[in-house]
Amino acid sequence: MQTRTATHVFLEGRRHHDTRFGIYPGVTTILNATANKYGLEKWKQTVGHAEAERISQESRQFGDLVHNNIQSTIEGKVINDCVAAPLMEFVRSLEQVVACEFAVSHPAGFAGSVDCLAVVDGVLTVIDWKTSRKRKVKSQIKDYFLQVAAYRACYEFEFKENVRSGLVCVFNRADNRLQKFPMSQDDLSDAWSAFQKRLQMYYELYPMEF
Repeated sequence: MQTRTATHVFLEGRRHHDTRFGIYPGVTTILNATANKYGLEKWKQTVGHAEAERISQESRQFGDLVHNNIQSTIEGKVINDCVAAPLMEFVRSLEQVVACEFAVSHPAGFAGSVDCLAVVDGVLTVIDWKTSRKRKVKSQIKDYFLQVAAYRACYEFEFKENVRSGLVCVFNRADNRLQKFPMSQDDLSDAWSAFQKRLQMYYELYPMEF
């Protein structure tokens, strides 16, 4: 199993990666900067900014814990305080893990870290792990699909290996269940086209970064 740690650089609070091509914004940085935040802002107004920040921080901490548990599970380590059991069960069922928390970049001007590249049902698949406080539907996680497509493009560019599928795994804390959203090659191609448009939007907002 391959691992490769990203080196982060912050420009005006936005996370970038120090890559072999230069200092590039991360995929999540690009998507966050170009997202329609109407729904998020409306939610903050409803619950209050202090409560919204508390919930966001708690969610980030839980997400970090889950990612650490996943990596430990893949490495065969004993987890004393296991969370998201259905997700860990799926992780243990993976046929072969090729890479985990693997830093990637692309000369088009972006970088990131692949959560997991593994063989699922005999097919090499880019997997992204997510957590949520409630159940999700596909229309709510469009940016997750763009994220997977961007990581796939990076991996294929560097290793010249065809990655034929993607998978977004969302652990839903509300009912302790794992939701799986698979992506076909056509889905990945459509998401890659959409991500490229967002990438262009980002560099129109921050032209000095490229």
